[in-house]
This record gives sequence, structure tokens and C-alpha cells, in this order.
Amino acid sequence: MIVDDTGAIQTIQMLLSEAWKARASDLHLEPRAQSMRVRYRIDGLLHDRRQLTGAVVSAVSNRLKVLGGLDIAEKRVA
Repeated sequence: MIVDDTGAIQTIQMLLSEAWKARASDLHLEPRAQSMRVRYRIDGLLHDRRQLTGAVVSAVSNRLKVLGGLDIAEKRVA
């Protein structure tokens, strides 16, 4: 499955919108072997919210790196 930049943008927008509605102060994207765990910090506590899987993990990661001015080819660091 190929996830284009539009899918990554929509996923990031959805995560930010959910975090805002939940009144979260932080959004944590935690990479795992084949997935990415999404957690929100609400009132000082981290709450598991969802699990991203498949090609969307790489697309979201790459999109955030581009937005942050990082090298998307570098896989060993954030």
C-alpha cells in the first residue's frame, strides 16, 4: 500500500485535531518495529490513543521530518 503525501497530511491533521479536542498538551508519536503508538498527554498523564500501522507510519514520519527540516533519508535518528 502506498500512502502519498496527502494521506500523511490528513493523518497528521486528524491527530492534531484529536489532541486539541482532548485538551492534550503533548502529542507523542512512538515508533515501534512495524507500527507507531500515538499517545496524548492530558493533565500530566500519557494516554494511549491509537496505533498507526503499515505505510502510513513511514509517510507520517517523513512528512514530519520535512516540516522540521530534517533529512528523510536518515533513519537512525528522529
